[in-house]
Amino acid sequence: MLRAVAFLSSLVLVAAVALATTASADRAAPAAVAAARRIRPNAPTTIRLDGIGPVRVGMKLRAVEATGWIRSTAETCFGGSVPLPTVSHSDGPRAAPGVSFGAYFRGRGANSTLTNIMFASGARTELGIRPGVSTAAQMVARYRRAGFTVRTTYLREYGGTFVDVVRRGKVVMTGFAQGRLGDRRALGVLAIPRFFRC
Repeated sequence: MLRAVAFLSSLVLVAAVALATTASADRAAPAAVAAARRIRPNAPTTIRLDGIGPVRVGMKLRAVEATGWIRSTAETCFGGSVPLPTVSHSDGPRAAPGVSFGAYFRGRGANSTLTNIMFASGARTELGIRPGVSTAAQMVARYRRAGFTVRTTYLREYGGTFVDVVRRGKVVMTGFAQGRLGDRRALGVLAIPRFFRC
């Protein structure tokens, strides 16, 4: 767990350089619907485009804490005298066993809002992509077949490839794997809607 959390934290700086929005229109595809049915989109270990289990992007901190899925650990991105935002981890008493993610909140106290979730292991997307198991190339192929626009970016300074899944002009999911797309390395982290940025 500590290694996963450390890896998630190390990618916070990566996001500021790596991600940009690509304008595109995407259509829902029958393949995506069929895959979601096979993988049980309501299962507690399924990563949806809006969250996982009872945890959803856009929820207030107090509401997420009430689910029992997270515990608050630290404030991050210190700027001047005001610490921003809060990061929590998926080791609450009612969290799905084996699921490892960081939840990032913007704002102050109980009124802060969940904006990003970054997964390290133990879960899979509705199309069956698993952080720590699936490769960046598999993520690209599966989401393109399902009708999404997919963009890949290799950044030498970080030694890895970012995979952005785009729907209706917005990034809805991002994966990161060490090496180039053809290296077939497993995704180290998968984020919705994208990697956390300070």
